[in-house]
Amino acid sequence: MKLRIFLVNEDVSIRKTIKEHLENLGHQVITTSEPLLCDIYNGCDCSKPHPCADALFIDQNIHGISGLEFIRRMQERGCKSDPSGKFIILGDAHSIDMDEVERIGCKVLEKPVTRDVIGEIINSIKEKTKTDRKLNSFNGLFDKTLP
Repeated sequence: MKLRIFLVNEDVSIRKTIKEHLENLGHQVITTSEPLLCDIYNGCDCSKPHPCADALFIDQNIHGISGLEFIRRMQERGCKSDPSGKFIILGDAHSIDMDEVERIGCKVLEKPVTRDVIGEIINSIKEKTKTDRKLNSFNGLFDKTLP
């Protein structure tokens, strides 16, 4: 099963490395330095009828908002994606409010995150993802890397 995965990280080399790995595993990957396509990031409620992705990997330190704050807003503003498929990547797990992480239902990955760890996560998501699930369309976006 091919998953759709969003990767939000300001570091171009990290985005490129993880994207290549996930695409080699057969998945669709959108990478960006900040989630500009998301209604919620742009201050609105989610207007989409279905989830946009099966998984989100987001750095804790992105421009203008923390990864945890963004995922919290997603939860509050009607994001259709399963919180258990959202992963915050950070350098120090002690620097994040783990009570809020648990309340939201997302997960934390402490750097460095290896390809093996990402592969295990993706396999776990594939096992619980229904093959008939519906995702929102992004017309041609998978051929692009966003800023």
